[in-house]
Amino acid sequence: MKEKLLLITRVTPSLQGTGVQLRCARHILSLSKIFDIILVSLTHEPIKLGEITHYCYRYENVVTHKKESQSGKYIGSNFDKAYGDPDAIELFEIKKIIIEMDPSQVFLFRLTTAKFILENELIGLIAKEHWILDLDDIESRANYRHVKANYRDLGKVTTFKSILDVIKMRRLENTVLKLFGKVLICSSDDQVLLNKRFKNNNFFVVPNVMNDVEPLSFGEHQKDILFVGTLSYAPNEQAVMYFCNDILPLINNKLAVSVSVKIVGFNPSEKVLSLANEYVNITGGVDSVEPYYTAAKLVVAPILSGGGTRIKILEAMAFQRAVVSTTIGAEGLGITHGHNILLADNPEAFANSVLKLLESEQYTIKLAINGLNQVKENFTLHTLDCIYSQLLLKERV
Repeated sequence: MKEKLLLITRVTPSLQGTGVQLRCARHILSLSKIFDIILVSLTHEPIKLGEITHYCYRYENVVTHKKESQSGKYIGSNFDKAYGDPDAIELFEIKKIIIEMDPSQVFLFRLTTAKFILENELIGLIAKEHWILDLDDIESRANYRHVKANYRDLGKVTTFKSILDVIKMRRLENTVLKLFGKVLICSSDDQVLLNKRFKNNNFFVVPNVMNDVEPLSFGEHQKDILFVGTLSYAPNEQAVMYFCNDILPLINNKLAVSVSVKIVGFNPSEKVLSLANEYVNITGGVDSVEPYYTAAKLVVAPILSGGGTRIKILEAMAFQRAVVSTTIGAEGLGITHGHNILLADNPEAFANSVLKLLESEQYTIKLAINGLNQVKENFTLHTLDCIYSQLLLKERV
C-alpha cells in the first residue's frame, strides 16, 4: 500500500499547458508511481481539471476569495496579492484533509504556496522535515532580471513597484527556504547559487522534462524560422520584439529572399501583433505545435531575461530541430555551443548564427540530432522517475 502525499498548488496542472503547468503535471505523473497523490488546487473560481486527476488518489478544488492588496492606489504590490498569507478557507480545508487522509509528506508547488510552512496548526500535524517545496526557479532573480532588462519601457513607477516586489520576494525566500526538508530546483546552476546563499544541502535538482514525442524528419518542407512560447509571459514578448526588430533585419539584409518567420503562442499583445507582415506570421494559440515544428528549419529563443530552464528549447530538440538561443535562454540545460545548440548574445552574432544554419543543411542536421540526444539522455519522464526514486524512496526504506 502506498503512502499518501499532499500536493498543494496555485498553478493549474495540465499536460497541455504552459511551462509551469506542465512542470506541475509531470510532478504528479512521476510522484503517483510512488505515492497516492492528494491534489489540492487553490483557485479564485471553480475549475475542472482534465486527465491529470486520473493520476490522483483524491482531488480537491479549494476556491478562495483572497482580498486585494490594501497598500494604496498607486503603489499596490503584485507580490502582496500573489504571495500573501494563506487565507482562512485554505487553512481550514487543508487542515481537514491532513487530519482525514494522514499524508506522510506535503509537497508545495512554487513560492506562492511556501507560506503554508509558517502555519503552526499545519506544522503541528506534519513536521517540517516532511515538507517539500518545488521552487522551480529562483523567482527573485528572474524578476530582477526582467526589471533590469525592461526598466526603460516599464517607467519609473512600475519599476519602483517591481523592485519592491523583488525585495519582498527575496525576503520570503530567506525566511522559508531553510525550513523545508527538501527544496527542488530545475537546474544545477540555480542549485549552486542557492547552496552558496544558504550554506545548506537541502536543494535538489529536479529538471524540467519532456513527454515522449516522435522526432520529425528533415527535408525540403523545412522553410521557417520558428519561435514558440506563451506571449503573455513578459520575457517571451520581449524576446519576440528583440528578434523581429533587432535581429531579423540583419538576417534579411544578407538574403536574396526574406525568410519566413512563424511566432506561435497564446495571448499575443497588440505590440506583438503589430510585428506581423508578409514574412512574419503571428498565429496566437494553436491546437498543436507539431505542424509548425515540421515546417521549421530552425527554432529561435532570443531570451533576454527570466530564470529557470526553457521547456520550449527542450521541446524543439525533442522534435529534432536545431536551436539558436541567448546564453540566458539556454542556461541550466547543460548544453554546449556548437555541439547541440548555437548561443549568441548580441543581434549581429544571433543573426550570423541563424544564417549559418540557413546556409548549411548538413550542420543544421548535426546540431538537431545532437540536441535530440541531449533530451533523450537527460530530460525525459524516465529521468524524473529515477530522480524521485532516489530522492524519496530511499528515505522510506
